[in-house]
Amino acid sequence: WKKSMPLIIWNNELETSIPIVDEQHQNLVMLINDLFDAMNNGKSKEVLGEILQELINYSVEHFTTEEDLMRKVNFSGFDTHFKEHLIFTQKVVEFNNQFIDGNVRITLQLMNFLKDWISNHIMVVDKLFVSAIVG
Repeated sequence: WKKSMPLIIWNNELETSIPIVDEQHQNLVMLINDLFDAMNNGKSKEVLGEILQELINYSVEHFTTEEDLMRKVNFSGFDTHFKEHLIFTQKVVEFNNQFIDGNVRITLQLMNFLKDWISNHIMVVDKLFVSAIVG
């Protein structure tokens, strides 16, 4: 198993200054990189499926953390942010179901979707609620 270059490299731009959120974001980035690595190394469907399932479970856990923080400060953009979480989760769960049924494969297109979504979500969408919490 040859480690490939990470798809996403953690950097200061991705930091929110909320420790629990940053830690969870780093874990999400690591899971996406693990999935990318497994795809590049031609790992079995089982291995890819396990990482994908872990990514889904962890995303849901992370979204709950963010949503709880937003509720605590009565964040005005909560509904919009919540919808983004919901749409992402539905997309990835739907993909996972198709993957399990053997109808789709994990491709660079999926990996780029994950990379772009998480980068945009952290740097644009999350920063909105972060400023409501951190000031």
